[in-house]
Amino acid sequence: MMTYGGIQKVTVTKGDEVKEYFSLQTAFDEAADGSTVTLLGDANLRNDVIEIMVYEGEKNLTFDLNGKSLTGTNGLLNVYIGVNLTVKGGTIGGPDPDNPCGIAICNIGGKVNIENLTISNCREGINNGEEWLDKETSVPGELTIGSGVKISATETAIDNYVGKLTPTALPILSWGEDGRGITL
Repeated sequence: MMTYGGIQKVTVTKGDEVKEYFSLQTAFDEAADGSTVTLLGDANLRNDVIEIMVYEGEKNLTFDLNGKSLTGTNGLLNVYIGVNLTVKGGTIGGPDPDNPCGIAICNIGGKVNIENLTISNCREGINNGEEWLDKETSVPGELTIGSGVKISATETAIDNYVGKLTPTALPILSWGEDGRGITL
């Protein structure tokens, strides 16, 4: 079953407690530190972007796609400072080559770990950037690439212009003739 726009069936699990939601944004907003957000069906965000942020302190979260697909035509996941996010177990990107997403994962000063994940049909697979706190202070994003990562059909697989990039395994990358693999 595919859901559209602002409706996605997900659960948030922390210990023995499981809560169901029909919005990824609400699930991430309400997830407590140490929670796992699990996608229960393929979901198309259309033009929506999921903003994953914390207002105080840090939040450690896992996003388990559970073998499902998360698609959309805008950005998909924006991760901000204070969020430590592991994304695994499915596919994210544009619905098809004619409808690519903007950026699958945009890390804006957060800490993102990806593993066993396929990213496809995007202008940028991952953008590992920074968040500006004030005129003099910025926090670079930290990106760790684990095993089982495949990035294909993108113009730029990984844009790591100011972030910290740590591959613990080599990703499988493929892109079009005008595309770029990893920009540093």
